[in-house]
Order: sequence, then C-alpha cells, then structure tokens
Amino acid sequence: MTICNAECYVIPLEKVPDGSRTECKDLYGVTHPLKSSWRTFHCDDCYCEENEISCCKLAPVPVDYDKILCRVTFHRNNCSYSVTEYRDPGKACVVRKWVL
Repeated sequence: MTICNAECYVIPLEKVPDGSRTECKDLYGVTHPLKSSWRTFHCDDCYCEENEISCCKLAPVPVDYDKILCRVTFHRNNCSYSVTEYRDPGKACVVRKWVL
C-alpha cells in the first residue's frame, strides 16, 4: 500500500554557454543558488540543479467530498488542507479521496 506518492515536475533551464551556472531563476522570477532547495508559496519543494529545477508537491488535495455542504481551506503555514462544513466550520467533513 502506498501512503504517499508525490507529484513532481521539472522546469528546464536555458543552457549557459560555458556551463558555469551559479543560480536558477524559478517561475516567479526569484533566483536561488545552484544546489539549493526551497519551498514555494504553493508548498512545492524545489531544488536547483545545473540544467533544471525539480519540484515536488507536498500537500494532498481533497477531491472526493460533499461539495455542497463542505468547503476546503488551504493552510499555507503547514502545507495542508482541511474540509469543514459551511454551517459549522468546527465540524470536519468526510473526504473519500485525496490527490497530489
């Protein structure tokens, strides 16, 4: 049984003519030192490599729940979601499926 299977993606970088890359520029225009890692605003863990930036999503997203009675809230501070009732936000809803 797989408990977690992260969705990962790669952002190819433009080639540097002399192969002396010292940093990466992410999709938001922020530069990061070569061989460094960081967490994005959307809770993806990324790593700067010589030819690419590789990232993996951290937060499973609820997809199978009662969308009429319940709402989803994203908690950026800990990269998680909660699903609660509209009428009683203190009451959790049943989520039957989560995806990354």
